[in-house]
Parts: sequence; structure tokens; C-alpha cells
Amino acid sequence: MAATLAGRSAEAACTDRAAPRVNWAGGCQKIGANLRGANLAGANLTGADLTDADLSHANLANANLFGTTLTRANLSRANLRGAVLSGASLSGAIMTGADLRSLRLDGFNLRDAKLAGAVLMYADLSGADLSGADLTDTDLYDALLFKTKLDHATLKDADLSGARMDGAQLTNADVTDTHMSFVALKGADISSSDFSGSRIQSAEFQGAIVDKNTRIPAPCRKRGNIIVNCKIPLLETDDRRDGYRFHSNGTFTQDEH
Repeated sequence: MAATLAGRSAEAACTDRAAPRVNWAGGCQKIGANLRGANLAGANLTGADLTDADLSHANLANANLFGTTLTRANLSRANLRGAVLSGASLSGAIMTGADLRSLRLDGFNLRDAKLAGAVLMYADLSGADLSGADLTDTDLYDALLFKTKLDHATLKDADLSGARMDGAQLTNADVTDTHMSFVALKGADISSSDFSGSRIQSAEFQGAIVDKNTRIPAPCRKRGNIIVNCKIPLLETDDRRDGYRFHSNGTFTQDEH
């Protein structure tokens, strides 16, 4: 009798409408659900199946997505600040413009992920696979990218300022106009990546692996295919971007209108 009641309770919870703190835990089937713009802040979605669901513009702040299936889900412009994503499946998910700041995504499989314009500042992506991912105009300020796979990734106009990329794989990557102030690439594999069009200052390339097609805008001393001495200095002149003036000492001020 108790088991029957528990089963009915779980079934009822799965049919509850989308709302803050809703409980859809325990394998609720929401495949292909239209949840565009839904407020699911603080929701318990542990183990739920949201394959192909439309969660664009949804508020998932502080939601529990532990073990949730989000395969091919549309999370564009979704707010995931403070969400728990451990064990979640994000294969093929669309996350353009999503707010993923400070999230732990270490070790995640995000191959070919669509993350253009996403906010990933302070996020931990250590050991994640972002091979072939679209990170155009993505904010990766102070992100942890230790040993992250970024082979063939597009980082055009992305902000990697302050990112730790020691040991990362960044081969054949598009880093055109990428902001890379105070970035650390020690021991990273940057073979066949062209940094000549990147906006680099005070970056460290010591120990990075290169090949004949690698382009770095500074004289670097190599031993074989390993950089042994290469540190890009601070810019001599101020740099203006998005209404702010970035000074050569690493500080910035807002332009007056």
C-alpha cells in the first residue's frame, strides 16, 4: 500500500506545472517539453529526462540537475547560475548565450557544443572536452581550463583574460581577436594555432608545445618543439573595448560619455 502511494506521489509530482522549486526528481519524463521561458529556479530535476526539451530563456538558477539528461536540449539564453550539473548529460545541447558562470563542468563531454556568447566566467572546465566547440564571443574570464581539450574550437572574440590553461590542448583553434590578457598556457599544446591576430598581453607560454604552423606575436626561445622562454609583456598603450579603457598596468576605467 505504501509503495503504491509513493508511486502515485511521484507520478503526481511529474505532472506538476513548471514553477520555482518544483520537484521533478526520480526520472520524470519531460522529453521534448516546451519549457521556453519557464521559471524553474531551485527546481529538483535530479535524474529527469529533458531530451530535446526547449529550455531557452528558462530560469534554472540554483536548480538541481544532478544526473539529468539534457541531450540536444535547447538551453540558449537560460540562466543556470548556481545550478548543480554533476552527472548531467549535455551531449548536443544548445547553450548559446546561456549564463553558466562559476559552474563546475570539469570533465564534461562538450564536444562540438554550441556556446557562442555564453557566460562561463569563473567556471571550472578542467579536463572537459570542448573539441570543435563554438565559443565565439564567450566570456571565459578567470575560467579554469587545466588540461581542457579545445582542439579545432572556435574562440573568435572570446574573452580568456585571466584563464588558467596549463596543459590544455589548443591545436588548430581559431583564436582570432581573442582577448588573452594574463592567460597562462604553460605546457599547453598550441600546435597549428595562429595567435598573431589575438589580443594578448602578459601571457605565459613557457613549456607550450608548438609546430611550424604555430604563430605567436613575440620572439620565443624554443628547444625542439617546446617553448622554453616566452612571456608576452603588458601593452605599451591603453586598449579600449566595450566602453572601457584597459590600461597597460592591468587596470581599467569606464569611458566617459
